[in-house]
This record gives sequence, structure tokens and C-alpha cells, in this order.
Amino acid sequence: DSAGNTQTISVNTFTIDTVKPVLAQVIAVTTPTNDNTSSYTFSSTEAGTISYSICGGNLDNASEDNNTIIFDALADDTYSDCKISVTDNANNTSDNLSVSSFTIDTVKPVLTLVTAVTTPTNVTTPSYVFSSDEAGTITYGGSCGSSTTSATSGDNTVILTQPDNSTALSEAQYADCSIKVTDNATNQSNTLAVSSFTIDITASTVTSVSSSNSNGAYNENDNVTITITFSESVIVDNSSGNPRIQLETGTNDRYANYVSGNATSILSFLYTVQSGDNSSDLDYTSTSSLSANNGTISDNATNNANLTLLAPGSSGSLSANKAIVIDTTAPTVSSISPTDNQSSVSVSDNISLTFSEIMDNSSITTNTDNTSCYGSFQVSSDNFSTCVQMSSSPSISNSAKTFTFDPSDNLSYDNKYKIKLTTDTKDENGVSLESPYETSFNTFDNSLVAYYPFNGN
Repeated sequence: DSAGNTQTISVNTFTIDTVKPVLAQVIAVTTPTNDNTSSYTFSSTEAGTISYSICGGNLDNASEDNNTIIFDALADDTYSDCKISVTDNANNTSDNLSVSSFTIDTVKPVLTLVTAVTTPTNVTTPSYVFSSDEAGTITYGGSCGSSTTSATSGDNTVILTQPDNSTALSEAQYADCSIKVTDNATNQSNTLAVSSFTIDITASTVTSVSSSNSNGAYNENDNVTITITFSESVIVDNSSGNPRIQLETGTNDRYANYVSGNATSILSFLYTVQSGDNSSDLDYTSTSSLSANNGTISDNATNNANLTLLAPGSSGSLSANKAIVIDTTAPTVSSISPTDNQSSVSVSDNISLTFSEIMDNSSITTNTDNTSCYGSFQVSSDNFSTCVQMSSSPSISNSAKTFTFDPSDNLSYDNKYKIKLTTDTKDENGVSLESPYETSFNTFDNSLVAYYPFNGN
């Protein structure tokens, strides 16, 4: 003071700090991410109080060194303007640390079917098309795999294989295949079930050949339907050619042409009997008689059918399954007694005819109750105004080839008789004479008999 008295006072220790904290990013937010409370790590050169801009966090105070914060829940979006600052104890505030841009994505991809696998199919590496509303990584489930592992946003075509992602699928039904897509934010789609499909690489085969016609004989212009049974349903495409089967019908082998049965296991072929066709037991010509003829016969998986037939005559063949006779040969009279224009025929003689083949007994008829002209066999001396009455129906011999007629009374002497067979006369297969058959003979002339007197009288 003014009197020269002095006293020293000690000032409390204090620190001058004008240096602001320095912040640095250590671990950025994974992007994209489906975690809407993402973590973020930064370092600070000083401890202090944390301030947030845009993105809030769970940590209020920063320590010197690394600090991990959990951002408050964020909506799906891209965040490029989040900032963090730290204010130290001297109120020095760091520069804002810009958080690297990141995207929150919690929406899983949506998958839909576009094109299913054709079923059945004979393709062992079939294609399948689905759409995804996001790009991502494809995973496969069940009995299927594929070498395609990335999906784009939009339609995606994958080639299905076995789960090893390379081996072709085997012949089987596939009902458990599935597809998932995981996007870049690891959101996994719901499982898209691949519609059940069947791989069929086995061709259908012929198991039997028969006919819908009854057993029996068929003549010119008759229709015979041949039926061919396959091991499974078949599809016929005859737009470029009609399938057919060649039949053994004698000198000229005929074809039966496809008419019906598409999409069933039994196909029908129509054969119309033509002049000159003959067969004692109808069958096809060989194991290769069935042909597609520029058309196609295939199963539902488009495998072309194996058209090889069972050997003719063997079990399952046409002739084994059916007894169909084809007969277009008209019977003929091979001999007659009396012969044509024979003279001096005894008035008590019978009349007999022998045919070229076995005849239908019921078709050879005659008049037995009067002199009217009826029946397929007629004998007349007045040009068929009246006819000779027969004693009975003809006797039959020679395996139904020979027919003998016995007039009910002796014929008249010295008369010309005509014999007529009408076209009602048929062989055992129903084939008629081509035209009426006529012949004639003359009976004995009794005026030529010499009379000698008895005892000179």
C-alpha cells in the first residue's frame, strides 16, 4: 500500500484450451442395410458432449478414442446428411463429422411366376421364368438347382437342374422345387414354389392291334376299323400327313388311314375293302406297317411314339385278337351235271352243281311246294314261266361245295331244260355270284326207241 506494505496472493491453477476436438469416421453404417437402428463408430481426440444433426443416437457423451453409437430407428430411405459434433469441456466444438451416406431398406423382394415349366416335358433342363421387383441373389430349394444365381429387377429366366446346379434333371415328377431372392440389404423374399412339373423322356409304344368290327367276313366296299392301343395317350398331328397302317390283303396290300382317337391311348384307322382284296385272317404286313406318313404321333411330352408293331400273328397282333376274313372273290360253278347242252339226259336224273369254294347253304334255295319260279336255283322248260318242283332242299356234300337237286317227278321226255342260278347265291363269306349263271340240257327222246313185237305180234 502507500505505506509500503506488500502481500502476495496465489491465483488458482487454470487451463487455457482453445483446441477443438477432432472427429474421424472409424466404421461406417453398412449400406444398404435392413437394420433401421444401425451402428456407427467414430473417434474423437477429446471427450465431450455429442450433438446430432438429422440422425439421433443413443450416446450422449463421447470419450477420447473410439465411440460406437446406435442411431435412433430410421424409416426406409437414403441418409446422406447425418452429422455428429463433440463439444469439449472448454466449450470447443468440433467440426461436424458427416456420416457417410447409407440406405435403410427393410422391404423384401416380391417374386411372381411368369412362365411355368411345360408339363409334361421331355426337356431335362427346362426353363422357368419369374419376376422380381428387386435385384438380388437367387437360392433354390427342393429337388432343383440352377447355374443362374443372380436376379435382376424384372423378368428372370433360369434353367433348372439338379441341386448341384449343373446335372440335368432325371425323368420324374418335380413338386418341391422353390426359388428365393435375397436383395443387397439381405432382405429375403418369400418362397416362390415352382409349379409341379413332370419330365417324361420315354416314348409311347404299341401294346395291341385289334378292330372294333365283329369277327366275320367282309366284302367289297365294307368298312373295317383297325384300332391300335398305345402304352399312354398320344397326340396325332395330321396337318402334314395322315398316319396309316398297311394291311396284308393279297396281291395289293391296302392302307387303313387314321380317323380318330387323338389325345387318347387308342387310335382308329379305317380300311375300305376293295375289289381283289382277300385275306383268310386279316393282319398287317410287318412290324413296320404303321407309319406317321409325314404326320406325327407323340405323347403329351412330345416324345415321338415308337411305331414298331408286334409281329404279325403273335399275341397282341390283329390276327391274334380278331378273326376277320376279307373276301372279294366271287364263287363260280366249277362243274354241273348234266353238263351244258348235254343231250339224252335221263328224265329221272338228279341235277348237281359243284362250286369253286365253300358256299352259304342258306343262300342256295329252290321251289319245293309248287311250280312257281323262286329261289336261287331254278329249272324250267318254258323259259321260267314255270319251274320244275323239287322234292326237297338240295343235299349237300363235298364240304358244302356240291349241291344235288332231286325233281319231285320225272322230267318230260324230249324237252329242253334251262338251269339258272341267281346272284342270291353266295359263298360262305357272303360274296355273290358276279352274274346269273345259266346252262341247259335235253332229255331223252323216247320216239327213238325201237319196239319189237312179242311172239311175232
